Amino acid sequence: MQQHGELGDCSGPPRCVSSQAADAERKVKPLRYAGSAAAARETLVQHIMAQPRTEVVTNSDCYVHATYTSAIMGYTDDVELWFCNEPGKVEVRSSSRVGYYDFNVNRERVERLRQALAVDVEAPIGRAQ
Repeated sequence: MQQHGELGDCSGPPRCVSSQAADAERKVKPLRYAGSAAAARETLVQHIMAQPRTEVVTNSDCYVHATYTSAIMGYTDDVELWFCNEPGKVEVRSSSRVGYYDFNVNRERVERLRQALAVDVEAPIGRAQ
């Protein structure tokens, strides 16, 4: 859980990635957006909610916490997004709660979030309605 702009720690077993991680193996680039933080947050929340077995636990101006539940074993993973450190930048963390290794599930999840935001950011201006 974030505290003053810092997302949860990624220490311990290799089942977590974060844009704030000190360890290169767990580090991912922050998400980037153009326009308002509110619009970027809404895009990401909608993407998360469109995924199966997800729940948005917290959705505030600066912070989003969502959970993903695996289909087979019912394990819960956490995703955190922090919007208020720097305009145009979203700090991100994705972590499995249990197990030792995540088989890159969390890294892939972050990249899908990045793609969802990029699709919205890169949409042509003035497109036909």
